[in-house]
Amino acid sequence: MRSLACLIVLTATTAASAVVRMEIASESGPNATAQSAWLQLLAELDVTGVRVRGLGPGDKPSVEDLGTPERPLPRVLGILTRQGVLELPGGRFTIRQREALAAYLERLEGDGAAAVTAKRGRFGLTRDEFQKVFVALGAPIGAINRQESLEALLLRTAAQSGMPLWIDPRAKPALRARPTTDKVATLARGAALAVLLRAEDLSLAPEKPVGQPVRLTVAPSYGENKEAWPIGYKPETSPSQTAPVLMQRLPVEIEGFTLAQALDAIEARLGGVPLVYDEFALRRDAIDPTTTPVKLARTETFYKRIIDRLAFQAGLKTELRIDEAGTPFVWLTR
Repeated sequence: MRSLACLIVLTATTAASAVVRMEIASESGPNATAQSAWLQLLAELDVTGVRVRGLGPGDKPSVEDLGTPERPLPRVLGILTRQGVLELPGGRFTIRQREALAAYLERLEGDGAAAVTAKRGRFGLTRDEFQKVFVALGAPIGAINRQESLEALLLRTAAQSGMPLWIDPRAKPALRARPTTDKVATLARGAALAVLLRAEDLSLAPEKPVGQPVRLTVAPSYGENKEAWPIGYKPETSPSQTAPVLMQRLPVEIEGFTLAQALDAIEARLGGVPLVYDEFALRRDAIDPTTTPVKLARTETFYKRIIDRLAFQAGLKTELRIDEAGTPFVWLTR
């Protein structure tokens, strides 16, 4: 009986592709049937010239890059288990999982070893990729020109962020609209764009296409962006620490004003903390702050409580949020 460590070289007949180099260590030693099935599948996926051998001491799935970041040349060691499962770095596949394996190899070929070994979190990005996006979207969006289209604003902001922009064709018509508010001018790019896109039932998300840099994508909220960039974040600190001005007490009495008039007067006293409406929810539920009357009996309380009580009369709730740079704002939604 031949040793499990002996080397068997089986070469597929399809024309070789040297982009991904692979060696398979088999737990069962020379098993021509299983090995031939895997070699055929790999050859169909343009991975040929695969070396198959018995499992040696210390063998485990691994990958190293022999090329450059611009032109990866990965060399992979996979383990073929007794159950016929191919264990690769960052993935396990049965012979029937052709599409999943093809996607794995595409990522490996396009982006190198890190594409299959690095841990991925939000939006399917690595920690470094997400951090770069967060920093780019944490810069101030700046003045909002309400005469330009949302698409023009997106193109300009993406260019300033140093990231490509991809727009779902289904989102194009909505992007002809103009920004619904300029209150987000003091916010970071991420939160500001999320607010403006939400008004048109659109969402923003970063995406890493294979072999390409991370890009920003805009799509209908019901479409491709299953995970959307958030409209700010819940603060980790108390309201009195996050936005001290909201906790200032004052005597107040409101009568004969609409919600918009009352909140505009309050916002002017908040030292730059914007009160931002969820325009999509208002439109969907036929709530018009400019015609909704509000009142408040004479009392002494703090700004946040006043805002909460007025919003409630219009069927709205308030959420204190912060943007990517930690700037507070009040989100009025349903």
